[in-house]
Amino acid sequence: DLSGSRPQMVVHHIVLPHNPWYVTPDGEPYEAAEKLPVGSYGLGWTESGRPVGRQRHLLQLQAADALLGQTFERLDAAGLFDDALIVVTADHGEAFQAGQPMRGLSAENAAEVMWTPLFVKAPGQSEARVDDANVMGIDVVPTIADALGVDMPWDVDGMPAPEAGSRDDIK
Repeated sequence: DLSGSRPQMVVHHIVLPHNPWYVTPDGEPYEAAEKLPVGSYGLGWTESGRPVGRQRHLLQLQAADALLGQTFERLDAAGLFDDALIVVTADHGEAFQAGQPMRGLSAENAAEVMWTPLFVKAPGQSEARVDDANVMGIDVVPTIADALGVDMPWDVDGMPAPEAGSRDDIK
């Protein structure tokens, strides 16, 4: 129930896309649900399996996008979207390179594994904005607190996303 006068925190935790990537864009699983894509080995890819794995990943990403759209529609229908703080992020990237780890970091796959999305729609925000600051996972909670005007009652390692551009420890 999204109605009521008290502020609510609603978490919609979607573990998509995630291997073994067996969900189609409409959310239905397909027959190969128990197996990793052909061409995967352990935690890496062969050259022949790499394109299939990436395609399955992208199909499942479409399912995640559809679920996100449904969530936005429900918030809008309840009259809550404009005032909502919405945060979409991921815990890690995924590499699709032959002979490289899928999730483990290497010089060859860094661009695929290290960069994960962070989308923040602030309450009252109506225009999109892109910020390429070095925002990290440790910055998500401080970003939420900052967007809601909440003083953090404890020290945290991260910082609000708007301040991440000033980060000088990692550039």
